[in-house]
Amino acid sequence: MKKVLEIFTFQGGYMGGVATMVDAYMKGVKEFSCNNCKLTHLNISPTINTGNGKIDNFAYIFTQRKAIRKYMDKNCFDVVHIHTSREFLFLKDVLLAKMIRKRYHTPVVMTIHVGSIHTVYNRIEWFKKRSIDLLNKYVDKTIFLSKVMCQDFIQTGLNANCAVVLYNFYNFSTTRIQETQKSNILQLLYVGAIHREKGIVELLKALSELPNFEYHLNVCGKFTDSSIKDEVESLKILLGEKVSFLGYVAGEAKAKLFFNSDILILPSYHEGLPLVIMEALGAGCAIMATPVGSIPEVLQDENCLWVDIASVESIKKQLLCLTNEKLILFKEANKQLGELYTFKEHINKLSEIYQETISKGEECISVKIF
Repeated sequence: MKKVLEIFTFQGGYMGGVATMVDAYMKGVKEFSCNNCKLTHLNISPTINTGNGKIDNFAYIFTQRKAIRKYMDKNCFDVVHIHTSREFLFLKDVLLAKMIRKRYHTPVVMTIHVGSIHTVYNRIEWFKKRSIDLLNKYVDKTIFLSKVMCQDFIQTGLNANCAVVLYNFYNFSTTRIQETQKSNILQLLYVGAIHREKGIVELLKALSELPNFEYHLNVCGKFTDSSIKDEVESLKILLGEKVSFLGYVAGEAKAKLFFNSDILILPSYHEGLPLVIMEALGAGCAIMATPVGSIPEVLQDENCLWVDIASVESIKKQLLCLTNEKLILFKEANKQLGELYTFKEHINKLSEIYQETISKGEECISVKIF
């Protein structure tokens, strides 16, 4: 049994996309065991909170490294998997990979959980060349969420032999589909942070301008952008009973919402490959989304109602043009597509990456796409 150490920090009780993925990994004991892998998650919470982000981030570097050294001095692993994202976190984690590789000679896999190289290096452009050198030297496999981002890193200098694309997954039990009953009213669903860049304001404005349109919208997520709170609250009052704000929803409650919904709407300004897209596929929902990040790599025109970024009119147009026949076709197409992105399939492919990294197998001639 190969021992894998997963490194990711859960922030409080909020479970964003990356946290949801890592949590699913740790609960997937059976799936990983079938692939001869045993996972251990090391979650090191920040111990200093001065209110100054820069000071707290700097202090966390030392807190995390000290805790990892203490743990790995006593425990041996076949591979370490670091989950990272952007800016400071990416910088910190690349340096962390260097420390682990040099000190313990343990292979390192790193997943970058964003969809754009520009997002990764926003505010740390000066670190780009140095980080590529460090990735090539100390990270055995770098996992990307999209082919576009993977190619961008390769063009920047990343060794193509160490680049892997692995799409996200959904982790719903399909038996729940038979347990739910659909409403006669069109059921719309928004799942994500309530933030301007998620397109939530445009969505609510579009619906407010369709007074005769029959629907109900469930909004699942927490406010992470105080600048839009008053505007969202005003739109909420205007829409009345047609919209429900449910806060953060997870587990069985989240699954039931997906299976009871007709359309997931995600009009984000930018994304990587959101888990909610995969969850919509798994539940057989139609999807309305912007063509950003890795979404167009997974969804085609027959799988998605495309809308423009920050466009109220685009959302209104797609909703008004939607017919029952068209909705049924989207649902059927997405149900079939969802079979490619199950949790089991994802774990099989991730375990293969672990095994290849551990055994230092044959180098790929080009980027390997899973």
